[in-house]
Amino acid sequence: PVVRAVAPGTAGERAGLLPGDLIVAVGSQPLDEDDVGDLLRLLTTGSETRLRIRRGGQEIEAVFRP
Repeated sequence: PVVRAVAPGTAGERAGLLPGDLIVAVGSQPLDEDDVGDLLRLLTTGSETRLRIRRGGQEIEAVFRP
């Protein structure tokens, strides 16, 4: 899924997400653009989650802390 917006003060901002980032994996689970439901479920577990993000042709890792 593509990040559309990042609100100030949110876990997404703290993780360094930017609009346009493509989330390609949560933990070790790959995602495709249709996995928005899975992404939301995985990010609401209340624990730290590692995200793999594609930004500008490069893949980077971010840590999401709800």
